[in-house]
Amino acid sequence: MDKKIKIGFVGAGGIARAHAKYYKNIPFVEFEAVSDIDIEKAKEFAEIYGVPKENVFKDYVDMFDKVQLDGVSICTPHKHHVAPTIYALKRGVHVLVEKPMAATASDALEMLRTAIQYRRILMVGFQNRFSPEIISARRFAESGLLKGFYYGETVEGRERRRAVPPRLSFIDKELSGGGVLLDLGCYAIDNAMYILGYPEAIKVSGYIYTALGKDKEAASVVGSWGSWDVEKFTVEDFAVGKIVFKNNAVLWLKVAWAMHNDDLGRPFFLGLRGGLKLYPLEIYRDEHG
Repeated sequence: MDKKIKIGFVGAGGIARAHAKYYKNIPFVEFEAVSDIDIEKAKEFAEIYGVPKENVFKDYVDMFDKVQLDGVSICTPHKHHVAPTIYALKRGVHVLVEKPMAATASDALEMLRTAIQYRRILMVGFQNRFSPEIISARRFAESGLLKGFYYGETVEGRERRRAVPPRLSFIDKELSGGGVLLDLGCYAIDNAMYILGYPEAIKVSGYIYTALGKDKEAASVVGSWGSWDVEKFTVEDFAVGKIVFKNNAVLWLKVAWAMHNDDLGRPFFLGLRGGLKLYPLEIYRDEHG
């Protein structure tokens, strides 16, 4: 491909670096600009990834107004996805926004409507969609394995007995908009809906808990992500939900950052002709009677 695709970044933290790492594997992608409210962090990012020094900004508005971009990665805290996404779309820039899409349904809907209105691509960073396991599970479901789906459970947090993300962008509701339900629940719901072919939901209920996030003893046990500040922990660390579909099928959601257990079980889905379970993918069905 002769034409270089010019990519920008809003946010220059760890997630932006993850995006940059994989962009680097695409020969026709060029890093053109970066913005971050911490200008020193933006400068460091630019130096590491070869962004022109004159295209480093503190304000994303300045970046979009002064630099011509083809696409942008939005890598800000959850609650702050909506504003730069909408601004980019209105400036004619395609958007890859980190998961979760937004902190509220109304923000997500506004983002979607703007993408449609301005005819730009808006993609949410659900990399699980490209996992061979999830792709295979969807294909089995499409083949009729889950015909008559009536019950399932979708789970995230299998390895997070003590893995509360310590950064304020995760645990401070003013920055994040929410806790584990946004961080991991979005994966669990997206995986299930993608595999099942997006059945129509008619009723949703659930509960969220700040169970161990405010517990000083729990925070003192250093997990895989390190300890966290319990005084600044203002989000949920456990969530459970029930989704009822039009055919009265039920899907349970369970997600956790920390718990006194080794896991929440494995995701599974039951149909009249068979069932499947994830992590690893297993298929259950009758063969030859």
